[in-house]
Amino acid sequence: FLRWWLWQFLWRRLWRGMRRLRGLGIGVRHAFWDYLVDGLLPVEYVELTAEHFFDELDREASEESFGILRGYTNAVHSLAMSLGSPEPLDSSYLSRVVEVADKVQAKYISDHLAFTHSAGIDLGHLNPVPLNQKIFKRIAAKVDRVQQLSGRRSLLENITSHLSLCNEIPEPSFLSAMAD
Repeated sequence: FLRWWLWQFLWRRLWRGMRRLRGLGIGVRHAFWDYLVDGLLPVEYVELTAEHFFDELDREASEESFGILRGYTNAVHSLAMSLGSPEPLDSSYLSRVVEVADKVQAKYISDHLAFTHSAGIDLGHLNPVPLNQKIFKRIAAKVDRVQQLSGRRSLLENITSHLSLCNEIPEPSFLSAMAD
């Protein structure tokens, strides 16, 4: 116990004297929550996973949590928009993501360049998409819809995969064109 207490004491003393470091950010995790509440993490940016806050939307007490997150430049990160799947975006899911983004006054909404469900089945994993014109148009249309409904810019995160697909477009070119 003494070792844990000493670590906590030193950690809080160390971070208390630091200013926010420009450009540095973290993903919001339960382990960091007390430090965010106390303003002890010297970060400018936080990314929160939308699904972790869906239950908070229905609780009045969660307004304090959302208020703390508003103190940072933040992005709401989705895990299940499935931008690469052939199905249209799930409107009810997307509205929940946008609701979280509204509550924390998020600057961005982000998701992975992947598909997570197909034919109504949740695949439970981030799956790569073949990088070609057809997929590009599909993802661009979905990103446009997210941006229109949310009033925010979208961020796309590429994924790491052990699968090697036959891509018509190299990944850097695909991502660069998507950013335009």
